[in-house]
This record gives sequence, structure tokens and C-alpha cells, in this order.
Amino acid sequence: MSAEPTSPSGAERRRGPRVNRRVAIRISWHDAGADRSEDTHTIAISQFGCGVESAQNIPPGTVLELSCEGRRIQGKLSYVLRSSRAAHFELGIGFARDGSEFWGVTF
Repeated sequence: MSAEPTSPSGAERRRGPRVNRRVAIRISWHDAGADRSEDTHTIAISQFGCGVESAQNIPPGTVLELSCEGRRIQGKLSYVLRSSRAAHFELGIGFARDGSEFWGVTF
């Protein structure tokens, strides 16, 4: 009898390492016929995404634009977790392309 395949953990699915870093960013998205945005900050960054603290409960799959110091990159919301801070959410955002230039960091 063969073992059931297991689902890889988040760390095993990532395309690169995370760096815990707080970076001020603006996230923008389109919701219910309106453009929305929020000034917030990252919890962690990586070459292909980031974790962001947000006051907004945005649906997974939403396409977001991140901007920081005149730079922009598009990402897709992978997951939403209620933060330990009751009024906030942790957003997991993935990039389709390398975000090293956006962050100004070599990973």
C-alpha cells in the first residue's frame, strides 16, 4: 500500500527565501467597480512576493499593484490570514516575475 502524497508546507512551495523586513508600500486593487488603495507595510519580502499587514480583507486571487518609492510591481493575492492584531489581516502576495529590482535587494 502506498502512502498518501502530502501537501508541501509553505516554505517548501516558495521559490526563494523570505527576509523579515518592514517596507512602507501602497497596495492598489479594483473591487466592486471601484479602485481601492491602502498605505501599509510589509512583514516579510522575497524575490517572488511578500507578506503585508492590511486593514482590508481582500479576497484571494485579487490582482494588486504594489508601489514603493516610485517603483511598481503587480502581484496576485495568494492567501489572507487574520492577524494576531484583531483588526488586521496578513496578505500573502505572489509576483509572476522577479521582484529584486522592486525591493532594491539581491536575494
